[in-house]
Amino acid sequence: GESVRYMSLDGKWKFFWVRDAYDRPVDFFKEDYNVKGWDDINVPGIWEMNGYGEPIYINPGYAWSSVVRPVPPEVPEVENHVGSYVRAIEIPSDWKGMAVFFHVGSGNSADCRVQARRIAAGS
Repeated sequence: GESVRYMSLDGKWKFFWVRDAYDRPVDFFKEDYNVKGWDDINVPGIWEMNGYGEPIYINPGYAWSSVVRPVPPEVPEVENHVGSYVRAIEIPSDWKGMAVFFHVGSGNSADCRVQARRIAAGS
């Protein structure tokens, strides 16, 4: 069965998409950041299948390699689509003092923060 200490984060999230990475909001994780005007998107979901950007059908390689020649570890800022997600949750008080794990089931990169403190980053 499912643990009583399990919280699904599926559902509506605030979402902001940009075509070029340099246009992304860089401090949207701050508690006082205003996400009014951002779209709602269902999570889990694929933003390209919800009207943002174009679907990319490749398995190996870089998503932007058809637009810009990849030069690792540099990441292109043009034609490198970025989606920013925000959702406020409240951790149950009886979880105090316990380890809490945040699991992203599918995604090719993430920078996860809780109260503006980075808890995870990577692919």
